[in-house]
Parts: sequence; C-alpha cells; structure tokens
Amino acid sequence: AGGLITTTAEEAWFLYDVAGTHYSPWNEMRAADYKLSLELTNALKGVTAGVASLQPIVSVTSNRTADARINVYSASATGNGLIYGYDLVPGSSSAVAMSTRIWNNSAPLPLLTAAYTYLNRAEGAARGWTTEDANVMLTNGITASFTSLAAKYLALVPATQTTVINAAPAFAAARVADVTTAPGGALQVIAEEKWIALFTNGGHEAWAEWRRSGYPMLKPATDALNGGESGVAALVPATDSNKSKVWWDQ
Repeated sequence: AGGLITTTAEEAWFLYDVAGTHYSPWNEMRAADYKLSLELTNALKGVTAGVASLQPIVSVTSNRTADARINVYSASATGNGLIYGYDLVPGSSSAVAMSTRIWNNSAPLPLLTAAYTYLNRAEGAARGWTTEDANVMLTNGITASFTSLAAKYLALVPATQTTVINAAPAFAAARVADVTTAPGGALQVIAEEKWIALFTNGGHEAWAEWRRSGYPMLKPATDALNGGESGVAALVPATDSNKSKVWWDQ
C-alpha cells in the first residue's frame, strides 16, 4: 500500500539481452580474473578474522551460524578467498573463484530488492525514525535475500536452492542475537547484512553503504592507492583517504 517492494515477486532485476550480444559485465573477463576476497568468504563462513593482521570482519557470537549464501556467490563453500588490494599475492591462483552462476553472460542484475527494502527499514527503526521492530525488519531482510538469490541464481540446482532457502531462518536468528553483542549494536549488524546482500549489485552500492556506515570493519589494502581525487576538500576529514566521509554523509 505504501509503494514498497516487500516480496521477491515485486523485485526489479535487469535481464541482459544475450541474443543481442548484450552480456552481463561480470562475463567480460575470464573467470580466473574474478576472485572472492578473503574478507567476504570468511564472513560467509563465519570466520571472525582472515589473518592475524585483520580485524574481525563481521560481528559474531561464539557459535555463529555460517551464511549459506556462499553457495550462491562462491565456486566453493569451503575455499579460501584472496586478501584484497595487494599488487602481488603469493598463492593467489588457488583462491576461490566467483560462482559461474554469477559469472556468465546472462546472469541478471538486481536493481531493487525486497531485502534492501527491509534492511533499510531495519536501519530506520534502529535509529528511532519509525516505530517498526528493527529485529523483525532485519529478519525479513535476511530471509528475502536468501530467497531472492536462490531463486535467481540456483534455479538449475534445486537441491542447493532448497538448502539455501531453508538455512535462512537459523541464520537470521543468529544475526538478531548478534545485535546484543556487536560493538555497534543493531546498526553494525544491519550494515554488515547490507554488505553481504548487495554483492551481486556489482559492489557499488555495498561500497557506498560501507563508506556511509563504517561497517563491516574493513581496513584499507596494503597497496591501496588513494591519490588523485579532485574532491578532497569536500571530504571529512579533508584527507585523501578512502576512510573519509563523503559529502552526503556529513
């Protein structure tokens, strides 16, 4: 009634015109050129930290449930990701690749999803902007993410599709429990879930959410290059760094 997308059936997805040779941009390079980051794969597997020098990737309880969406995103549910941002990483060839269900010329692109609607409503409730229950909205957002991703990317593998959908309630419950233990409370958990749910959006929206919220607790890459930006004066602090707040978040 309010015009919100609240079911996966109402979602807006962009379908590429394969017959007209308009392919998904994920498919423009070799599959070997796409590796999932160690930070993402560890978050999905429920590992608190990648290597000793990294901060915990997501807030966790002592018995955190693994995220079944790894079956959608990754070529291997048990493989290790690649530490991001290095010029040269020994052993990078063995890092797990992106799933071919996403890396193919016809993989659809999510534009407006029920999961993002609910996660935004969860944040609004957590900030006191509405009277909705933040935990209910968080649960709905996670469940919608599992359901939508399974429907769009796992239709040809029914057993895995069912596994992912059935895993949603337990994972959502674990994340709601994390709200009481995460240093940043509900806002941290919600932001982390946005980061995971927005992966197939191409990364841009998830990156914007990370810059706005500060979660998950990622560190700049060792070989990161942050120079050359013309809008440094508009950042807070006015430092040429990808940790500075952008102009619309001040």
